[in-house]
Amino acid sequence: MLILPEKNAIFYHVYKVAGSSIRNALLPYAAKSQIVGQYVNHILTVARLPHSANPLLSYHPKLKDVRDKLGPSFYHYYRFAFVRDPMDWQKSLYYFMLKKPHLPGNKRIAGMSFDQYLEWRMDNEMHFQTDYLYDGDECLVDDIFRFETIDADFAKLASKLQIDATLPHLNKAGSGKKVEISPPVLQRYRDVHATEYARLGYSLP
Repeated sequence: MLILPEKNAIFYHVYKVAGSSIRNALLPYAAKSQIVGQYVNHILTVARLPHSANPLLSYHPKLKDVRDKLGPSFYHYYRFAFVRDPMDWQKSLYYFMLKKPHLPGNKRIAGMSFDQYLEWRMDNEMHFQTDYLYDGDECLVDDIFRFETIDADFAKLASKLQIDATLPHLNKAGSGKKVEISPPVLQRYRDVHATEYARLGYSLP
């Protein structure tokens, strides 16, 4: 999450949605104190040392916590985020966790097929992109852009913000990879994600 003071804007960084590339393109317009604070807080968190609970110093806070921290001024900002197809998002998380041995989730899903991984997610740690962008039925961003059309959408965003920025090469982890999903798991996935797909404007798989 980045505040762009001169542009009166807030970029919400949904993880595994090319957020690092977008963030890097927007860094020149961000508050330097926030950039440094987030970096320090992240290092302390990874080291399991005492760190700040200030959502402005987190890379991926829930946007409702940012709103509560900023108060009424939150709604004076232009707020935007990028999302991706929820199934593609899960594939990206799956492959990312598999290739990162230091992550706690790596040991939990090692040896799991994607089908088994989806079941594990739905049974234990189901997260949605809208968990971070919504507070109940209220969407807390003004614009939601798509990973699938990221070049065109980022160009629209850059024009809207009146910035000169382009995206670097993107690491599309999981994008386009073929996975096997059994019919019972797919149906359960559809039931669990119906609201998510409707809110983000994607078609159910």
